[in-house]
Amino acid sequence: MNKRGDAGDWPDFIGFFLVLIIFGGGIVVSYFAFFGSDYDIKKEEARAMHDKLRGCLLDKAIEVFADEFSFKECGFSEKFFDNNILIYIKRESDGKEKFEGVRDFINQCELIDRFGRFPKCWKGEIVLSGEKYIIIGGSNQRARDVAVN
Repeated sequence: MNKRGDAGDWPDFIGFFLVLIIFGGGIVVSYFAFFGSDYDIKKEEARAMHDKLRGCLLDKAIEVFADEFSFKECGFSEKFFDNNILIYIKRESDGKEKFEGVRDFINQCELIDRFGRFPKCWKGEIVLSGEKYIIIGGSNQRARDVAVN
């Protein structure tokens, strides 16, 4: 019996496991690339809210602190207020405030956030007709938690 040059079944076995490792590795890498980590857009959303509030304050400075004023007049939808957000305007001269959302975000935004669980805020000031206003927009929603319709 001449078995010279016959490698047997080992090359087929090694090749099969090599293909399995490549496909399995590709599936694992693809899974973690797609579902790996959350998209943290809290700071960008807070800045967008701040800019929208600033524009609203420039347009409707007299009306903002009226009892019948609603932030919906600034272009925020009703569905928007169901999320983890803060919209805050304060007039420095008399300390009058108007806010919508989670007021404690003002304090939580100052904390050191090591794990990305605290809200992010964007603060600004504006002087209008000799009065100083403090504007804060805050967000604590992660992009994976938001349902897109």
